Amino acid sequence: MASIGSRTGWTLATVALAFALSACGTTTIDQTKAEDLVKEATSAGTIKAESATCPGDVEAKKGETFDCKVTYTDDTTATVTVRIRSDDGDVTVTPDDIKQDQ
Repeated sequence: MASIGSRTGWTLATVALAFALSACGTTTIDQTKAEDLVKEATSAGTIKAESATCPGDVEAKKGETFDCKVTYTDDTTATVTVRIRSDDGDVTVTPDDIKQDQ
């Protein structure tokens, strides 16, 4: 079975985006955009991500993380740790943040 690292075939060290929603003075991560980022980050190899599921209502707090689940087209799954880089909602995913589920 291929490891996630070889599965993704990344040439970039990280994928980073800024996305957040502000409501009642609290900035939260946009769940749909987080899922899109995770799918993009895990689909660079030969086996593509079929779906990604991230939690909703994650507060954008620098230094915090949250986990998303990915299902690939071959029915294997992985957990992706998304790292929040700023209180404005900048997030990043690196190849080391992708762990194939057992």
